[in-house]
Amino acid sequence: MIFLIGIFSQSLAQKLPFAADITPQLENKLIQAYKAKNSDYQAHTEHFCGTKQPCYINRLIFEDSPYLLQHAHNPINWFAWGEEALQKAQRENKPIFLSIGYATCHWCHRMEKESFDNPEIAQFINQHFIAIKVDRERRPDIDELYAMAVQYFQGQQGWPMSLFLTPNAEPFFGGGYYSFTEFKQLLQTQNNDWQNKQQELTQQAQQLIKDLHQHSQSNQQSSSLDEPLRRRAIKDLLSFTDGYHGGFGESQKFPREPWLDLFLDDSYRYDYVKNNDSLTALTTSLDYMARGGIYDQLGGGFHRYSTDPYWKIPHFEKMLYNQALLVPLYLSAHQLTANKNYLRVAKQTLDFVLSELHSPEGVFYSALDADTEGEEGKYYLWTLGEFEQVLNDYNYKQNSEKNNEQQIDKEISREIFAVDTYGELQQDNILYLSQSLAGFAQDFKIPEEKFYPYVDKLRSILLLARNQRSKPHRDEKIIMSWNALMISALTQASQTLEHPEYLSVAKKAADFIWQKMAQDDQQSWYRVNFKHNNSEPAQLEDYAFYLQALIGLYDATQNTLWLQRAQQLLEVMRQQLWDAKKGGFYKTAIDKKAPLPIRNKSAFDKILPSGNAIAAKMLLRLARRTGEQKYKDDAKRILSAFASDAKQTPSAFSSLHIAAHELRQGEHQLPVYGARGKLVVTASLKEQPNDEYLLVIDINIKKPWHINSNQPLEDNLIASKIELSDNSQWQLKKIHYPMPETVKLDFSDKPLSLYQGKTRITAIIERTKTTQSFDVSTLFRTVF
Repeated sequence: MIFLIGIFSQSLAQKLPFAADITPQLENKLIQAYKAKNSDYQAHTEHFCGTKQPCYINRLIFEDSPYLLQHAHNPINWFAWGEEALQKAQRENKPIFLSIGYATCHWCHRMEKESFDNPEIAQFINQHFIAIKVDRERRPDIDELYAMAVQYFQGQQGWPMSLFLTPNAEPFFGGGYYSFTEFKQLLQTQNNDWQNKQQELTQQAQQLIKDLHQHSQSNQQSSSLDEPLRRRAIKDLLSFTDGYHGGFGESQKFPREPWLDLFLDDSYRYDYVKNNDSLTALTTSLDYMARGGIYDQLGGGFHRYSTDPYWKIPHFEKMLYNQALLVPLYLSAHQLTANKNYLRVAKQTLDFVLSELHSPEGVFYSALDADTEGEEGKYYLWTLGEFEQVLNDYNYKQNSEKNNEQQIDKEISREIFAVDTYGELQQDNILYLSQSLAGFAQDFKIPEEKFYPYVDKLRSILLLARNQRSKPHRDEKIIMSWNALMISALTQASQTLEHPEYLSVAKKAADFIWQKMAQDDQQSWYRVNFKHNNSEPAQLEDYAFYLQALIGLYDATQNTLWLQRAQQLLEVMRQQLWDAKKGGFYKTAIDKKAPLPIRNKSAFDKILPSGNAIAAKMLLRLARRTGEQKYKDDAKRILSAFASDAKQTPSAFSSLHIAAHELRQGEHQLPVYGARGKLVVTASLKEQPNDEYLLVIDINIKKPWHINSNQPLEDNLIASKIELSDNSQWQLKKIHYPMPETVKLDFSDKPLSLYQGKTRITAIIERTKTTQSFDVSTLFRTVF
């Protein structure tokens, strides 16, 4: 199915062997699909014929995936994963070559250029294999299954993944990136093995699938996710935490947001200021990530990981999900520590997302590429000369225009961003901070209230200059789960940063998913929207993260529309994914046409939190907000289903431990729900002079419920009051309770002193000099 289309007249079926499946009808469809592409479509190939038309087209031209379209003009006879490819492999008894990657992956680009766009490699693959290309971001279920296989073969796994499967899609060999020479030899070896040892390879592949299937099935032995197991998970994580620079391990570092989330969860304790290793590990990681090159010091937002242990040298792609997971961590860490730089990082990251990844429809694109003009990181790098020239130009302009704005000091600026002649990458500098901004202000003897605006001005000058460069390619597919995570981040930010516009953006994105990515009147959803076309059924993570977003919007707005949608979505999840026998959700619905060898059900975290863990936590929250016991029962079934698995490697199930902890202890963040969701408590702290804070507690009591006032009329009734959870750290004074209503109710002969409807309690809280905490939800408790 490979064509020469310089003048759309001569099929490569006549020139290259092994393209016999190209019928005239298929050839015409492929050509028409190419012609139908928008004017901004660019063929991703080095092979052009005639009037700059791509020489080759394959079946990937039909796909709504930026990654698959990048390979639509390779001379390889690529198929997308589906019934057609699998049946062809079985019919011809050919092994499958499976390649898995994603659109913004540097090493995926490199392997394409070196091997997949090479006619010699293509001819060999086309003759001896059925070639299938998979976008891991569209099909995380396929990626997860075969990543386990590569882990088995190699002991490690990354992208691109390169696997060899039997015609029944069972893996008999797998690896990652291969250079041209390595890949050519690998193809010859695997073909020879298949020709000479087919039965042996098939048996080995079948046994591997059997082992992986057993591994993927939740163990039903008696066990529980108790507090000792949670403490063990935290201890395990602390054992390989870098105490100096944060993060985990001693080489390249990923943010590992689910692990940091467990540290955050463990920091919400009344004694967390005293010897809390979790809080220290969390803040050390957040501090050093924010200072490092993994954080874009000019434009905001985080790169996917750093290639060194100091967070300085990033792998330069920027993924939506990293921003969506890290923003809540920084916002919550600020609530615990009062570190204002955390708010600064969160806001700058959201500024990046809204500037670079926000679509006109109100949802969010997936990623920015690591490469620019074929070079990794080119957009972000600075030579000393480039850096100083921008500052010279700015200062010259200010002088010539006789502006009164502050001049930019080149020496201070170089020191702030560690710019020198040598750089980190062959005289190219990655901008990072060698210490905190507060530390720089102290060294330069500049008051912080003046230094921070100076740094912001410097950032804006450099960013304006950087924006004149060619920008990295943007992956414009819209993924349901990643958007749902960003909706949750924006909702939290709207409250923490007191920025209502964030909430408006979050609601618009949530509406888009509900209305534009659903099918059959919200009876199911699609995972991906690309250029207004939906594709791929939603998977567990899509549903679970969207459920979380809907409940968060209900908490922020108290609009029952979001709660109703959450309940409706949950019913869809149950119908498509629930394991009625053992509990828990499968990753995908049943695929009758092109099923994987295993229908996976798991609860361990990967780069994203576990879908089952988030579902369990949201079921608990639905139970509190609706009074429906069935939700809590289902949450318990999920936790029970994976408890034995978590006992084997506790740290791999961080999100599940958080859900179990919430079952035991309740929610640690506001709002607080009672009376089957009919009573809602929210609160805020506003800083006042002299280490004092104004505490405002709002109580919304929905009819027919009520609570006793602060001064009930009978001694045997419990008064409503607020108390500090830690009197050693804070002092509570000037409490103001509202005037109660005196009400005669049917069940009592005597009148009662009550609060009904909306009620507000205010107080002044004084912070002691030793206090470090700031989170309002840990400062007080209400007694009703």
